[in-house]
Amino acid sequence: MPIIWGHVEKQMVAAWLGSMATTLLMTFLGWLLINFYLSQILSFRAIRRDIHETMYYVANARREDLTSPQLLEAIDWLRRLAAQLDALRISLEPPSKWWLRRKGYDLDAAVKGLTGYSNSFHTTDGSRGFHRRQAERALKLPT
Repeated sequence: MPIIWGHVEKQMVAAWLGSMATTLLMTFLGWLLINFYLSQILSFRAIRRDIHETMYYVANARREDLTSPQLLEAIDWLRRLAAQLDALRISLEPPSKWWLRRKGYDLDAAVKGLTGYSNSFHTTDGSRGFHRRQAERALKLPT
């Protein structure tokens, strides 16, 4: 039996094609959103969590403890986390940068604070506390 393309069939095909095109467009836009923007926000959250954990671990370290391999490794890890955060800061897409700024995060100050914090464990001039507070404020970490 041959298919007769009448007015009704053409409308049904057009509606189906429109629905498929809309679905494909929304899928593509969702993929772009997740891969380029939300993944950056999730990366930031993971780095922020690791920073908080490491800062908590080294918080009460004394100068006498600096011979401990675990503490030296944690201090080195702080420096690595600062490098990771800086690399993320540089590669952020403008919408992700805007979102983090809108939420009150200051990645520039956080990188400076973390780098200073990791370099100030051997000092006695109070800079260690200053850099720690700078990083905590910039990342909105609990103090």
